[in-house]
Amino acid sequence: GGWLQKRVTLIMPLDIRQWACVRYFFLLLLVIGGVGGFALRAEAAKMTTAFAVIEYSEHADLQTFGENVGRGRRGGVVVQEISGPLAIETSLRLSHLVGHIQMILGMQQIDLRFRIKILASPRQVQRVYREMYGADTDYIAFYAPRSKTIFLAASTLRPEVIVHEIAHVIVDRYFGKAPSVKVHELLAQYVETQM
Repeated sequence: GGWLQKRVTLIMPLDIRQWACVRYFFLLLLVIGGVGGFALRAEAAKMTTAFAVIEYSEHADLQTFGENVGRGRRGGVVVQEISGPLAIETSLRLSHLVGHIQMILGMQQIDLRFRIKILASPRQVQRVYREMYGADTDYIAFYAPRSKTIFLAASTLRPEVIVHEIAHVIVDRYFGKAPSVKVHELLAQYVETQM
């Protein structure tokens, strides 16, 4: 209850599942009709979805990402199963996954936009991290708040990695001032346990 509940109700009178259905319906119409805006555009190494721009260098990397979006830790599907062309399937499953994570965290946002950059290996992810932050790491994925970008390694991509990093995006974008790194990690790990 309280102020937050009223704010969410004013912004989104539909519950999160109804909102997801409406969003999927309009996304599907845009994709089928080829209209701009939130329409899905698959380019050489870029795909735009309702929430994210996904950048990749190899089609196989996008396929690996698409196969892992919406899967739980034990490989079972935890979001709506969708079949069809890879780009549409990936886009819809990612949208559903983002809505599911928002629901788990209780942090619904309509204007959520971010980037996902799929790199070939953890070594490339670590090189990007070093260039951005001037420090060495052993990360296989990370979220960079300034650029609102998730960096992932296709060769080590697992469902829990995707869920964890998207949770970081949602937590970061929800608060005006980001919580501490420890709180960020606790919330992202909590989401992992719920999938």
